[in-house]
Amino acid sequence: TIIVNNVFDPDVHKEGANPDPSKVTTVDINGTISPAGLASGFSGAYECYNNFGYFPKLIIAPGYSPAAAVRAEMDVVASRLHALAIADLPLGLTKQQAVAARGVAGTANTSSARTVLTYPHVVIEDTTGATETRLDPLSSRLAGVIIATDLNEGWQNSPSNREIKGVVDLEVPINFYPSDYQNDTNFLNEAGIVTAMRSFATGIRVFGNRSAAFPTSSHVENFIHARRILDMIHEAIIFYTMNYVDRLGSPMTVEAAEEGVNAYLRSKTGIAIYGGTFRFDRQKNTAEQIADGKFYYRLECHPISVMERITIDSYVDTKFISNALSLAA
Repeated sequence: TIIVNNVFDPDVHKEGANPDPSKVTTVDINGTISPAGLASGFSGAYECYNNFGYFPKLIIAPGYSPAAAVRAEMDVVASRLHALAIADLPLGLTKQQAVAARGVAGTANTSSARTVLTYPHVVIEDTTGATETRLDPLSSRLAGVIIATDLNEGWQNSPSNREIKGVVDLEVPINFYPSDYQNDTNFLNEAGIVTAMRSFATGIRVFGNRSAAFPTSSHVENFIHARRILDMIHEAIIFYTMNYVDRLGSPMTVEAAEEGVNAYLRSKTGIAIYGGTFRFDRQKNTAEQIADGKFYYRLECHPISVMERITIDSYVDTKFISNALSLAA
């Protein structure tokens, strides 16, 4: 499901008497909650659960996310809603400038596991007919690949190394050679930037598994798929345990919550996680806390890893000569 929050107001965003979408500002995009309680811009994401029954898991603002103020607000919303903010680096950057944007003076100097940075823009058909092709943000294309992967294979899978539909070229050439570490894809990925690549007969593909938390963080959550697995596991457990909120904390109820979550974890073992346990934490809970209505449980699990790098040790062994020619020694 795609939810679009339109911030364009023809009565406000206009040039003279003519509506002008270019008058939309970063303040409009970020939005606010009015004294009357009406949400605009990204603030509308907080209302999604009450209105639709779910929170957004991917947050994009194509054309506006390169602005540092917009990207920062996207990260705030994503952190609060346990989502991912997919933000583009500015149009017109060289590969070196894209990596430099991650530096202390750059516009993308963040280490958030909730933000995914994309570069470069992609070339698509111009359906307006003004020109044959036009540049389009990679962020919206990455979001599309993630959604398609979720539908076809499950939310536990990485979007990397999957073809992007509807793209005919890249803003700048991105060199990729299998087994060569000195290529553009690695150069960008090592800076925590998701990029796009193409090789012989591959089409243009998403390439990169890491969020902006990389390379600062070595925690597994810097993998995009792992962060999403943990989010989905956590959210499922939260909604399940809501059934036990304000129920009597009897031994039977405490154990029933354990058993229900552990059954769920078993159903995801080998699919999304290597394994997991959920238990009433008898070390952390005290009689005083229980008397005050506070019950602590402990969740332990680990997402299944992606095969990001495959290393093959190759050996030449003369024993195969002996075997082939039936040599005595």
